[in-house]
Amino acid sequence: RMLQADPVQNPGSQGLNRYAYVANNPLTLTDPTGYSFWDWVKVAAAVAITVWTGGLAASALAAGNFWTGMAIAAAGGFTAGVVTTGTLQGGLIGAFTAAAFYGIGSAFTPKNAPGLYNSEGNITAIGETGKVLAHGMLGGVSAVLSGGKFGNGFLSAGIAEAASGKIAGVDAKNLGVSAERVVAAAIVGGTTSVLTGGKFANGAVTSAMAQAFNDEIHKPVPITQKEQEMLDNKDLAGFWDSRMARGDPWGREGASIWSRGNPNLTDADLLKGDLVIDRLVSTIAEQNGYDMSNVPSEVRGSVILGMAQGYGDEIQAIGLGIAQAHANFVGDAGVAPTLTQGAILHHEVFANFGLPASTYGGTPLGSGPTWWIRAQAVATNNLAHYCDACAP
Repeated sequence: RMLQADPVQNPGSQGLNRYAYVANNPLTLTDPTGYSFWDWVKVAAAVAITVWTGGLAASALAAGNFWTGMAIAAAGGFTAGVVTTGTLQGGLIGAFTAAAFYGIGSAFTPKNAPGLYNSEGNITAIGETGKVLAHGMLGGVSAVLSGGKFGNGFLSAGIAEAASGKIAGVDAKNLGVSAERVVAAAIVGGTTSVLTGGKFANGAVTSAMAQAFNDEIHKPVPITQKEQEMLDNKDLAGFWDSRMARGDPWGREGASIWSRGNPNLTDADLLKGDLVIDRLVSTIAEQNGYDMSNVPSEVRGSVILGMAQGYGDEIQAIGLGIAQAHANFVGDAGVAPTLTQGAILHHEVFANFGLPASTYGGTPLGSGPTWWIRAQAVATNNLAHYCDACAP
């Protein structure tokens, strides 16, 4: 007889007793791992569903749709639960667990719990301890609802969250929802469950939900006091370098324009920065009566560089306006702007300088209804890849 209920119900009348070992027939059957091949496939499918719906929930939250994001998380948890257990009850428990992890993630953001973060925007030891305990409690409750033991679930989810700092280093360049990090969390949670007498699937799926619907979605990158001081001192290079280093998906875009010597920028990043500078300088020049369409391509770079120096003060003012608008948005929303929100911020700043909405920022055909701005921003990003980690 097993100490914890098997998450997979076997066929036949003996399968109704989920604490029984190999359908109460140990003389002829063995179950060395606790699962068949298809059981492992079910766990893998549940984790994949969690990753996919985590990405959808992240997009909804980034667009300011908190409840839509929670509904998506619940739907993902329900589907993963049904796939893993084959029961409606398992689906309902999965929906509850996923939605609760999503809520915990929101509760521990700098916007909702500013006292748990220091002046550098990093969570304090008290805050991290609170998150670990919250994850553990939810993991324990989920385990009990599934027929297991509170302690197994508490340790699986709690230890996986305690390891989140290390897990964050996996696939570090991916600022979106990372399948690799979710899988890493699932392995930690599943292994912990086995070591404490529980089932791998229970710990793995629960920890995958915690990673996807909490840590992957809620990546706080608040504006620090030092970063605001950089803007006050007109240090755009320092500001965008810091945002890039701290995981702001727009940081690389800003650094490619204002911090060209950043060693972490690629040739592709610098090329995108060149295109933005060309677009901005050309627009300003045309506003001043110059026809840039006749400049030969072989000397265009030198002409743009020279004109950029001449328009230096105006270009810096525009750059500061966009950076401050970005900082204000992050401060108010607690998350970085989506592609659509970023385009709208650019439009507002450009309007203050008498520049058209099409200057740069994702909308080459100008402004309009939100759906039109979004369509342009997404299409432009698909071509230029200026903020692949940003939600639409």
